[in-house]
Parts: sequence; C-alpha cells; structure tokens
Amino acid sequence: MDKALVAKLMTVAELRRRKAQHEDEIHHLTGMTSDRRSTVLRVQGWVRGAAMELGRDTAAAAVIRSSDRFPFFLPAYDRRGIEIDLRHIDGEEEGSPSYYAAAQKKIETAVRDRIHEGIRSNDIEHLSVFAIARLPLLVYLGWQLEDGVATDVYQRHRSSGGWEWPQSDAAPDTAFKVEVLRTAPHMAEDAVLITNLSGTTHVNDLPADLSTAPVFKLRVRGDSAHEDIIANRACLESFQATVRRFFSGLESNKKIRRLHLFGGMPVSAAVTLGQSLKARDLRPLVVLYDLTSDGYRRVMEF
Repeated sequence: MDKALVAKLMTVAELRRRKAQHEDEIHHLTGMTSDRRSTVLRVQGWVRGAAMELGRDTAAAAVIRSSDRFPFFLPAYDRRGIEIDLRHIDGEEEGSPSYYAAAQKKIETAVRDRIHEGIRSNDIEHLSVFAIARLPLLVYLGWQLEDGVATDVYQRHRSSGGWEWPQSDAAPDTAFKVEVLRTAPHMAEDAVLITNLSGTTHVNDLPADLSTAPVFKLRVRGDSAHEDIIANRACLESFQATVRRFFSGLESNKKIRRLHLFGGMPVSAAVTLGQSLKARDLRPLVVLYDLTSDGYRRVMEF
C-alpha cells in the first residue's frame, strides 16, 4: 500500500499500538507448549437470510486474544480446519422441515467423523467453538459435542462485531434465574422453558396444545433482554450453572417426559445449553421450536 495513503488512514500512535499488539501476540504464542493448543470448530449458517463473517483468521485471533491457548486447525483437504457450513442448504429463510433435517444430519456427521474421531486419535484435547446459525441448530450442536473434552464456546458481540472475550473475567453483574410462570396438574407430562435473554416470548405466544403445560422462564435478574447479555466468560458460566440447576430439579419430577424450548438467547448460550443437556444422564425429551411468520413451529427433538 502507498505510504502516503497509509499516512492518511492511520496515525503514528495507531501504527505503534498495532505493532505492540502484534508483538504481544507473537510472544504469547511462542511461549506456549504444544499441550496448550485448541482445535477450532466453526459452524456457519444463514440466519433469516443474513450471513455473519466467521473466517478462519477471525477465530484464530479470538483464541489468541481471549485465552492462554493457541488455535489449531485440524488438517483437512481444504486447509480450513473443522468447518460445518450450513449456508448452502435450501429452505433456511422459512425454516422448512427439510432444511432442519439436512442441517441436523450435516452437524451430526461432521461431529462424528471429525471431532469424535479426532478425540479417539488424541488429535483433539481441547475445543474452541465458534458457531452462528438458527438457535435450534446451535442447541443441537452443543448436545452433539463430546462432553468429556474441555471446550471454550465463543460469543459474537453485537456491539463490536468481534468474537474475542474481554481480557478481564471479573464477576459479572449479570445473574440468571428460572421462575415459574404457570403451574399445572401433578400428572403433566409436558413442560415449557422460555429463554428470554435476547428477546421476549409471552405465555400467550405458545402453541395451543401447550395451553395447560407448566411454564418456566429463564431470565436475567434485574435487567432487560438484549443481544449482548453474555458479555464475558463469567456471564456464560453463570448461565450454565443456572441451566444445570434447573435441569437437575426437572429430573426429580419423573412425570415430565418432554421439555418444549422457546425464546431467544445469544449463540454461546444456545450451544452451552445443548452441552448441559448432554451432561445429564436422565432427562426429558427436548423439543425445539422456530419462530415463523405463522407462529412457532416444532422443528426437532432429541
């Protein structure tokens, strides 16, 4: 690039800041041992017709700047590492049944053939997950992942557009709670969990066949729902602890056989919720819904 053009675009202070940041990252990487590598998994899908940038360089930079690990891209014929690309499956905008069936199959196959095989061959000892897709697919991805391998789940922050976690993980002001919105007969076999973290779903929005089911709501204590509610790792850990407590309590009710999941949450929370399901030995069947122009549609269950 022409030096005069660079001079117009950047100040000396900005160039020095970038040089220092680059040197810090190189020092950080060269000081690590091989057991600090983290295999990067990227899942990319359209979300109601829109695509978000999630390139290999973006993921690598986030791992370097957010953890004491360095990114490792498991070798593949295209040298892009483990990537599950859902963007070329037809039917995404309307959330058609065929779209969800094909996307589920692609996630299942990739996790089985690449990740589980990598774990068995000792090529994967730690995972860094970057995923953006329809919410039900993110929950399904988390459920598919091997719960015996340490995993860092990353979040795309709407305020910055980046995937890096803040350097400081001080205890967050954000806390989560599950409250009962509606009770039901003791013999109820179906229950509803509404996750009002990045949007709002009302009891009146639920399908008619769940009109008598008990309803629980997962929400943020003392705060309104918004896209950047998972601001740092500590927030995500707090969310995970709340979810696991809820599922532990739900398992004590042997009558409930199906848990119907509605609402919205950030991408990292959706994957983490799926992981929490995988960690439970005994649990009800989970039924996932997608919001369409005609209301909520059941799209998958597991």
